[in-house]
Amino acid sequence: MITVIVNGKKQSYPPETTVAQVVEAMGVRKDLTAVEQNGSMLCREEWAETALQDGMRLEVVSFVGGG
Repeated sequence: MITVIVNGKKQSYPPETTVAQVVEAMGVRKDLTAVEQNGSMLCREEWAETALQDGMRLEVVSFVGGG
């Protein structure tokens, strides 16, 4: 297992887990979600190619409309 920080919380995942799999497991709408990896924005097209690494920091933000 590898440990990553997702939205400020330590979480463990099997090796070779991708950012796309983390986002999917969170149950958020991909089209309304942005991901920051270690302080840099990650293009949605890169999510499936980006494997988690031990100590990686992810911020997953979903946009919500309202008024």
